[in-house]
Amino acid sequence: MIGQTLGRYQIVGEVGRGGFATVYQGYDAGLQRPVALKVLHPELVRDEVALRRFQREAVAVARLRHPHIVVVYEFSQHDGFAYIAMEYVEGTTLKAKLGQPLPLDEARRIAVDVASALDYAHRNGVIHRDIKPANILLTADGQVVLADFGIAILAQNADSVTRGLLGTPQYMAPEQALGEPIDARSDLYALGIVLFEMLAGQVPFRGDPPLATLALQVNAPVPKLRSFNPAVPEALEVVVERVLAKVPAQRYPTAEEFRLALIAACEQARSAMALSTYTPEVVF
Repeated sequence: MIGQTLGRYQIVGEVGRGGFATVYQGYDAGLQRPVALKVLHPELVRDEVALRRFQREAVAVARLRHPHIVVVYEFSQHDGFAYIAMEYVEGTTLKAKLGQPLPLDEARRIAVDVASALDYAHRNGVIHRDIKPANILLTADGQVVLADFGIAILAQNADSVTRGLLGTPQYMAPEQALGEPIDARSDLYALGIVLFEMLAGQVPFRGDPPLATLALQVNAPVPKLRSFNPAVPEALEVVVERVLAKVPAQRYPTAEEFRLALIAACEQARSAMALSTYTPEVVF
């Protein structure tokens, strides 16, 4: 579709593709700005359930206004295509930065910003349902933007369109892996996996095939984060272990409480480090 026009948008290039849609970089000549165009795969436009899910994404995210959530401009259909036009975020994804542990301050900042975005989304009735590094965008100046609410559900209005086993196994909460009802704490679990990966350089659970990963999410104890990276403060390891509890009731109840606990753990570690390097003046 590169070079073609979709509605009032000219398609410039392809950004990426997934199971439901392809994302293109486009240009809005009327407003003279770049946009991201998420175009539902043509065969799914004829699928009423998929089309409703896609439109629900647009409705869910378009009403959100938060500095760490991508802005949705419109949902439309044109010449047999269904698409969402949204803010084009120039930069990279968190996924592109991973493979080895990130500096503690950087990992904390990213997790805190995503938690802030989730708290806002959850308070507005939206569960993301697919938190993972590929959906966390990093701009050139270091801003964090949460994207791709492609399988988000409206927590207050879930129906058969949004139920089912959707998500990414390596970041999927145990209840989601079991096909059980999910809520905001399922997003927190996924963010906890992302934080673990940022600090350890790898996810805590990885099996082959994907069903094996789901079994690990449900049954296997969380490995000790400090066994992968001894530089991680103990207080931070405690926070990660709580957010990755198998039972939702044992996790932080809200994204804001998780965000505050994460900040407090890092401040505690910073204070402890300062005390350990402090040499009191000896007066004779």
